[in-house]
Amino acid sequence: MDATVHFRASFDTWADDQFADGSDVTPRYHPHAVEFVLAHVAPGGRVKKAYRRGTMFKARIAIMRDWANHCCPPPQAAKVDTDNAVPMRKTA
Repeated sequence: MDATVHFRASFDTWADDQFADGSDVTPRYHPHAVEFVLAHVAPGGRVKKAYRRGTMFKARIAIMRDWANHCCPPPQAAKVDTDNAVPMRKTA
């Protein structure tokens, strides 16, 4: 696997490789939302930008949450073995 230290390239490659649940062809993220995350502006030329009013803010939040979990996975909850646990006695 090729790796890069460039954030934009790493993120764009990761986002392109994410697919909708149960699919290996349907992208998980809308390409415009990915571009918004990378550039913070609407993708496209002047004319396209003039007509695009939305910011895809909720989609951008979801993408960045998934990216953060990819880069720094949340810790797994500790598994407690209750089969050999001994209850503590109350003291006076």
